[in-house]
Amino acid sequence: GMAVIGREKETRRWLLWNRAWCHDKVLELRKTIAEQLRDYERDGDLVIISQSGMDCKDFGEICSTVYESGKLYKIGLDPLMVGGLIDGIIEADVPEELIIGIAQGYKLAGYIQTTERKLAEGVLYHASQRMMAWCVGNARVEVRGNNALITKQSSGKSKIDPLIATFNAASLMSMNPEPAQKDYQLFFV
Repeated sequence: GMAVIGREKETRRWLLWNRAWCHDKVLELRKTIAEQLRDYERDGDLVIISQSGMDCKDFGEICSTVYESGKLYKIGLDPLMVGGLIDGIIEADVPEELIIGIAQGYKLAGYIQTTERKLAEGVLYHASQRMMAWCVGNARVEVRGNNALITKQSSGKSKIDPLIATFNAASLMSMNPEPAQKDYQLFFV
């Protein structure tokens, strides 16, 4: 999954957009949600690929579009699941030094809270994507010690990748970086 967060210059509102990918074999394996996935594809929020690697290429092309606009600060990725994504980003002519690893698990707790607070304050605007409503519905909050951890409610059929990508993007936006161009910024995860 991917999350892009931009920040408006004057209002400092955060603007969120998400995209996800799945292999067409998922439609056969998860027949109970296949039509729902097709709906998200029709919405333009889910890309169903037929060949592995197409998702990484598409991810890289989106990163490149924002990079070429002069508004890309960093690309934050899960450090354990980045191989193909890095290839897609580099092949799209985005400098590798813009890619950083974002710690996962309990280390996302602060950014989960930041995202919740921004939504509650009315300063995080999302794209009202049905796919994201589904992803949020698939999430379960587990409290471990003093930390909140987001996990899937059930294995296999539910996905939360774009939601986790949102928290990764929030971690970058929380650094309050200066924009390359002084209008607004976009961050990818």
